[in-house]
Parts: sequence; structure tokens; C-alpha cells
Amino acid sequence: MVYVLIYLVDVLSVISWLSILFTGNIPKGLFNFIVGVYRYRWRVNTYYLFMREPYPAFDFTPNDIDTGNAPASLAIPYPEKLSRGLIFIK
Repeated sequence: MVYVLIYLVDVLSVISWLSILFTGNIPKGLFNFIVGVYRYRWRVNTYYLFMREPYPAFDFTPNDIDTGNAPASLAIPYPEKLSRGLIFIK
């Protein structure tokens, strides 16, 4: 399941790149979905590396702040404005 989500994030990253190129920011829903997949992948990786006991729940909360009570949390703040020129460098 994680591999399918990673592939979907790759496709959505191209869409978000184009969105940043033309509008200067990324849509909030798209950003929250990508962060949610990264958060789930982070929790699965901590399970595989024996950093937690129970397998993480399949949870995609649509926010950029991690509100879960898991031992491994990941929070990425939403950028209000992005540089249209720096996407070619980063």
C-alpha cells in the first residue's frame, strides 16, 4: 500500500510543481495529502526500524500539524508563498 501512495505522491509532486510555477503556491488540499502520505510513511518506517510496537493506523488527517499521539510525529508547515524561480534550483 505504501508503494502505491509513494507513486501517487510522485505524480502529485509534478502537479504541485506546475502549480507553483504558474500560481506561486501549492493548493492546500494537495499539500495536506502529500504531507499525510509522508507522515504515514514516516510511521511505517519507524515500525520497521523497531522504534515502535504497534503497526501504525492507516490515518490521513487533512492538516499539516501532526495531532496524533504516536511516538514518531512529523509536522510540515504550509508555506503561504513560494518562489516561482527557485523551483528550478531546488
